[in-house]
Amino acid sequence: MFNGTAVNIFVVLSWLVLPETKPASAAAGSAKPKADGVFRSFGRIFRNKTGAVVLLSGFALYDVFYTLIVFLPAILQSQYGLSAAQIGMFPLLFMGLSLVGSKLSGKLQSRLQPGTMLVLTGAAVGISLIVFLFAASLSLLALGVSLAITGFVSGLMMPALPTLLTAEFVQERATAIGVYNFVRYVGMAAAPMIGSILYPLGGIPLLIGVTAVLIGFSSLFAARR
Repeated sequence: MFNGTAVNIFVVLSWLVLPETKPASAAAGSAKPKADGVFRSFGRIFRNKTGAVVLLSGFALYDVFYTLIVFLPAILQSQYGLSAAQIGMFPLLFMGLSLVGSKLSGKLQSRLQPGTMLVLTGAAVGISLIVFLFAASLSLLALGVSLAITGFVSGLMMPALPTLLTAEFVQERATAIGVYNFVRYVGMAAAPMIGSILYPLGGIPLLIGVTAVLIGFSSLFAARR
């Protein structure tokens, strides 16, 4: 209880004390009136084309992450009967390659527009999930390779999302990132809940198939917007 109270106090103090992290040049520009309020700022972010694309893509991407992290042990146990220590190596592989992809994303963004990169990497994540869907039952090596590819392209996609959002909402950068973080956390929470329904009903094909459709839809949505 004490920890929960302390967290709540910290959140309230952060909300009241921490300033907006917009550049000084933006502060001197034509900013929205303060009377608009926080909720109107939220509405502008959701209604904005770039904001809607980034929020949907962020939800889908982190749903992919946590679907694999949560259900990968069950897949490995049911398909290959691995021990807990052996199973632990696969999430480590997935997260390690996503970190590598994230580090390389900056160099790729210097050559591609963030919007183009978002569409391409989103499509790549969807394709890699389809490959994983077939590779998971083929062999343990094929599963590991496809998982590594999914982690890498997911890592490439991650930095493009906040880059697009902060470029679009220069004057409300902190608010926009706060909304983005909330939506991606919802994606994290939704993954095990949705997966707990899909996996018993249809196993790996239904679980990974629906996840691939979700990230594919977000990429298509980004392309059209």
